[in-house]
Amino acid sequence: MNIESNILLSIISYDSEINVLNVILQPLGRAIREISQRIENIKIKLPEEVLDSIIDNEYDFIESLLGAAFVVCQTYINSMASRAEHANKCLKEGITLKRPSF
Repeated sequence: MNIESNILLSIISYDSEINVLNVILQPLGRAIREISQRIENIKIKLPEEVLDSIIDNEYDFIESLLGAAFVVCQTYINSMASRAEHANKCLKEGITLKRPSF
């Protein structure tokens, strides 16, 4: 792989963004697991006639958290697609990229 290809690949993928995704998605995942556990615990302790509305509320909350996770992931996907399009344009136009000097 030549230096231009390496630079283009670095434009497309940023490891720091994966870290940001993890910082956002891991707490959402933990919250979903905690809610799921809470649902299991209340199934044992509460009578069935009160369970339905409580469980529905818990599931609504899980759906909201999943929606937030979806938005975060979709934003990341859109960002990566945009970078890939930019890199492709650079390659097609023959843009010469210079190695950064540090």
